[in-house]
Amino acid sequence: VEFENGVIEVDIAVTGQKARTYPGVMFRIQSPGNYEHVYIHPHRASLYPDAIQYAPAFNGISSWQLYNGENYTSTADIPDNQWLHFKLEVSGSQARLFMDDMEQPAFVMNYLKHGFSKGALGLSGPRDRTAYFSNFKYRIDNSLKFAPIPEIEKHPGTITNWQISQPFPFSKVDIEKHPDEQELGEINWQEVTCEPNGLVDISRYTGRTGREYNCILAKATIHSDAEKRMQLLLGYSDLVTLFLNGELMFYGSSVYQGRDPSFLGIIGYNDGIYLPLKKGDNELKIWVFEAFGG
Repeated sequence: VEFENGVIEVDIAVTGQKARTYPGVMFRIQSPGNYEHVYIHPHRASLYPDAIQYAPAFNGISSWQLYNGENYTSTADIPDNQWLHFKLEVSGSQARLFMDDMEQPAFVMNYLKHGFSKGALGLSGPRDRTAYFSNFKYRIDNSLKFAPIPEIEKHPGTITNWQISQPFPFSKVDIEKHPDEQELGEINWQEVTCEPNGLVDISRYTGRTGREYNCILAKATIHSDAEKRMQLLLGYSDLVTLFLNGELMFYGSSVYQGRDPSFLGIIGYNDGIYLPLKKGDNELKIWVFEAFGG
């Protein structure tokens, strides 16, 4: 089916909240690696505010670490060993999820990351019998009404003029060395667009090049009207090193479970560095390494 706007319904049952299982609905599937995706974390229900997760996939990468909080995750009660009815309504760049006989949605998605798209439908689930589906159905419906899309908060001073390189095999790069000190061959730069909150989702532009981990190089120019020290707040997934005017300034790791066993590596403006800027243009280059989660 070429599904754009309409309603998708299915019953889902999980066999135990302690089991890690991620059953859900895939919609507007444009290719095997590009689709919208809503799924549940029954093992996190009642403990964390992300029992329901919206995670778009670009180029085969599910970027759940990049999309978290309001519009992307929500709380839910997910019972064991009984059917839970899901009804997903989709219109334009918005969607909402109703569970069982709720009159109000359990979860609202105002910013579907593929925008106005269309494609096939699917179910995603494990092969270990921790989740089951039944009574799947859908209908095309272009008459659904949604509230106006809220404006995304913009952060004054956000760096927006980014360029990124092609991906490099992680084993071929020393991320603690400036790229000019390494034999990388020709770097093919492309300009990228950041979201209003400053996020650049690299998977929109490139996927994995193989089974090995990849990294890319990002660069931007900061213009300063005087020599000064400036605070730079940054978020990243999963590991970065930052160079200013050729000098290594920062190393940070936000890998899944890298800081403690329950660490998710959710992106946000959680780290900061004070940059010694010179008067005029300053070159910022960042190695970005991806392991898992977007």
